[in-house]
Amino acid sequence: MSDGFRIPALAAATAAVVLGGLVGVPAAQAALASQRFAARQGVFGADPAKSVGALLGVSATSGANAWAVGNQCVSSCGTSGAVANTLILHWNGHRWSRAASPDPSASADYLTGVSATTVANAWAVGDECVSACGTSGQIFRTLILHWNGHRWSRVASPDPGAAADYLRSVSSTSAANAWAVGQYCASGCGTEASVIRTLVLHWNGHRWSRVASPAPSGISSVLHSVTTASVRAAWAAGDYVRGGVYRTLILRWNGHRWSRVASPSPDSAFNLLGGVTAASSRRAWAVGTDCTSAECGSVVQDTLILRWNGHRWSRATSPNPGPNVDTLSGVSATSARNAWAVGELCGNFSCSSPTTLVLHWNGRRWSRS
Repeated sequence: MSDGFRIPALAAATAAVVLGGLVGVPAAQAALASQRFAARQGVFGADPAKSVGALLGVSATSGANAWAVGNQCVSSCGTSGAVANTLILHWNGHRWSRAASPDPSASADYLTGVSATTVANAWAVGDECVSACGTSGQIFRTLILHWNGHRWSRVASPDPGAAADYLRSVSSTSAANAWAVGQYCASGCGTEASVIRTLVLHWNGHRWSRVASPAPSGISSVLHSVTTASVRAAWAAGDYVRGGVYRTLILRWNGHRWSRVASPSPDSAFNLLGGVTAASSRRAWAVGTDCTSAECGSVVQDTLILRWNGHRWSRATSPNPGPNVDTLSGVSATSARNAWAVGELCGNFSCSSPTTLVLHWNGRRWSRS
């Protein structure tokens, strides 16, 4: 499965610093670029009867069992001191209803990914603010919830970072195999000198533990999405920053270790991957957005789709129907001839009035649906 993603305040600030250093890309535009490319955590609804808030992940096992997760603002919405709770909805084949879910933090609990394998097994991941919430010194920790067929409960999860640990996506194949990915702050947390590294956790049926994952040298290496085919095969996708340029990052699990696989970063400034999916060992897709220095400066972003053919990743031709900004944040494939990618198109980086974007792969080309 593949989920959308949300860049936390820490990562957004880092993105602003890096992109702000590019020729022709003002810092203000850079901040907006990094924030709006992420799924919006600020689209809250105070009344669940009118608006369910921000939903950032979905997973289904059948026509009668599906979960959607995200967060909902409960007070001080639209401010740095907003109080947010976890939001979990369930589909029973007839209607969506809200499920009770833990909110360990008194200030902010976010869910960004979900993966279900049966009616009695599902995982939801995200993060919670544990102190100094809403300030530059805020501390976030990983948050993992489990569904056992009766209720959602919190499960202990590692937090390697000094002040910031985030989970963005989760994927499972059974009650004894699940992966969760994200990032953590290794040093300089809360400052422009913050160093962010990839975070990969594994569930073995008994506990969550951290697994070593490659993190290219630079100021930031993050993972936004993970997909699991079996206990011996998984992909994770994200980005890293080196020399003031955002570059694509793809990792592969072979049953023994995670290793980096070469992936294209076709543009000179901004190459980000928000979703990844695998239809088979020879067919996988990763999606996101990119732009050159000149394009970023003139508020233009294009869809970015990468394809795995069993040997290497290459860029696939993809539509850009929007006037200025076209981004993809999620992808799912069922076969070599059927895949869907979703995102949005906008007139500018602030994206005050986004329009949904859906692309389909028919085995020959990607087209807007």
